[in-house]
Amino acid sequence: MLIPSSVDFVPSTPTSGNRSYNRMGSLVSACIFDLDATLVSSYPGTGQIWYNLETQPADGEPQSGYDFWLGETSASGTNDPTFIGSADSPSASWQFDGGDYFQIASGNSQFLSKYHMATAYGGGTDYGLVVVGRGFNGGSTYGLCGNTRGTAGHGAAVWFLTNNTFRHRNTPGVVDHDSSAACPTSVASNFFAVITHSHQQNKSTYWINKGTSESATHTFASANATNIRFQLFASGSAQFIMQASTRFYAVSMYNKFLTAADVSAIMTEYGTRHGRTYI
Repeated sequence: MLIPSSVDFVPSTPTSGNRSYNRMGSLVSACIFDLDATLVSSYPGTGQIWYNLETQPADGEPQSGYDFWLGETSASGTNDPTFIGSADSPSASWQFDGGDYFQIASGNSQFLSKYHMATAYGGGTDYGLVVVGRGFNGGSTYGLCGNTRGTAGHGAAVWFLTNNTFRHRNTPGVVDHDSSAACPTSVASNFFAVITHSHQQNKSTYWINKGTSESATHTFASANATNIRFQLFASGSAQFIMQASTRFYAVSMYNKFLTAADVSAIMTEYGTRHGRTYI
């Protein structure tokens, strides 16, 4: 008789405090990390780590390999986002003051070192990033994620621009694509945003609070891995840090090109976790 391995017993609907939720990796294949301020298993209300909920990262890294520091170190500092609300509350969030971000705690995994690389140079891992937040007002350029040092180093970054649209940049060579869809500008507005890229198709696709996607040809050219630690709500090297007063509930990342069905499943799960409808 075959004896099931331990991975067979990872629940698809674990509990966090008094709440249950669906593991993103059970809904959408290829989940790398799933960070959610509203679940006490991801953030207990205190401490310097935003914990990864995904028990089986799709690239084979340990769950803790995708934990993130508040700020740039394991010690508290002026670049730590502020936790708002109560642990395990559906309305809990992170608030930013214009100098805050998260940084991968244990250093870049193979995936985070190479996801930006062109297929011809040994990278070429498709990827998707999902962020759920509130209150972005535009006016400048603000990072959502990145592993790059400006325009010279090898890497990729995703920004919100002055007109509240996305910019998806691959460096060096500054290969940009800007979306036309914009996120809501009201401080009271919640938004659900997705950026996903296929190296094989040379295509980036975007969703911002809408059921249909926007796609564009976008050919990456990076030839080298990066040693810049991956950051959330900055574009790497503490550049283009997220706007003050913006709040974020959750972020997740995947090592695949997300389909419309994937995005629908993720949006539904976040809506259930957070007790709101993302449209």
